[in-house]
Amino acid sequence: MQLETLDKSNYFRGLLLLIGKDKKIDQHEKQLLTIIGNALGFEKRFVSQAIQYLLVNEFIVNDPPVFTNQTVAQSFLKDGFKLALSDEDLNKNELEFLESTAKKNGIEYQWFSDTLENLKSKYSFSESNNTFEIENYT
Repeated sequence: MQLETLDKSNYFRGLLLLIGKDKKIDQHEKQLLTIIGNALGFEKRFVSQAIQYLLVNEFIVNDPPVFTNQTVAQSFLKDGFKLALSDEDLNKNELEFLESTAKKNGIEYQWFSDTLENLKSKYSFSESNNTFEIENYT
């Protein structure tokens, strides 16, 4: 399945917002978001600059992303969980942003909760685990 341009943009913007929710961006988050940005077809320089200026960009819209269908929204949430957990600290603001995204996209809380718990118990969030749902669309 091909992603629509708007979904690609919302996917990247949403994950960018997510990594800024704890007011710190570590090197691992930068690396992972670069992988995702590349999978979405964004230029490396664009991705790098977006990350670099995230915390000082007053023009970025902080609304949770809305996708064209629930499948894309669920992929976004799974990738969001991985990204948020990559620093081994799921911040309250990150969790609230992901919950809000789920709600805006009509994702049931039970799916949200079950998926998060499954990912927390199943995966080791290390540099060797760089596979993302978005790669299924490219």
